[in-house]
Amino acid sequence: MHSSEFPKMKTVLAFKCPVKGVYMISNVSLRFFDKNTRGAVTLQVGAIKSGRAVRTENVHRAITVSLILQEVHLENLVTFQLEGGDQIVFGVSSTDFCYAAMRVGWKIRRGVS
Repeated sequence: MHSSEFPKMKTVLAFKCPVKGVYMISNVSLRFFDKNTRGAVTLQVGAIKSGRAVRTENVHRAITVSLILQEVHLENLVTFQLEGGDQIVFGVSSTDFCYAAMRVGWKIRRGVS
């Protein structure tokens, strides 16, 4: 699924925020588990607020996996100040990518703003 807010990404998951708050995304990981996989995939974490992509100070919001059975982790915490109904989006982009099954992991917490 392509999102017009992130045109170079294919959305794999969108989490709709139930209430206003500071949303903290941690423990983000990506792993290929199909031995026939070729190429590299980058997983990006973003947010959509009122139908527009959110700009953030979190520079490192992406991880790339390229080896079969490799698991990579996003080391830093990603935060967004969001309203109820806004979305946190996980998407992938690839170059020279061929067939894969992958596992995406994450943890989302909300703090009061």
